[in-house]
Amino acid sequence: MNGTRGRERDDDDDQGAQEHDQGKRINLELQQGPNHYDIYALPSFLPPSPLLASSSTTHQSCDLIVVNRSAGLATGLGLRLGLSCPPVDAASAAPTHLVPVKDPGFFLPREQGYDAQQAVHLGWVEEERLPELERIVLGSEVPKVYDPPRGGEVLEWLLGVGRALEYQGILSNPELLLGRLLRPMR
Repeated sequence: MNGTRGRERDDDDDQGAQEHDQGKRINLELQQGPNHYDIYALPSFLPPSPLLASSSTTHQSCDLIVVNRSAGLATGLGLRLGLSCPPVDAASAAPTHLVPVKDPGFFLPREQGYDAQQAVHLGWVEEERLPELERIVLGSEVPKVYDPPRGGEVLEWLLGVGRALEYQGILSNPELLLGRLLRPMR
């Protein structure tokens, strides 16, 4: 054979070549199905509370937005998981505790302050794992905010959530994916 290998199929047989190539291709839409949801980190220029306004970060806050894969972020309709700040007692010197929130009726065009151009696609989750995703995000430790805030508390929370989701096999490399959102202003 003089340094050549025999072929598994004959290249002259076009039909056989097409069938062989089709067997190698993976259709991601069929593999993942229609009941998958994309997870985005959507930064905001508005903090959950004026107390959290900080000049040390570009974005003041960030939420996770879960949208149906077939519709995508373009529709702006989905589930928002994030943090909110309860009313602050001005007389109290105690730190403010942020609270996790779930907004199943999130509609991006209606909301103010979100920077959709900087949204980061973190991964996807199957429909049957959505309750687990919610449990992990809403159960993550929320930061305490002192007056004055040190800045970046919400973004640090987001990184902690990303690590918890990575541990559960939902996301991978949250530090890499969220790097540009977590960077302080220059």
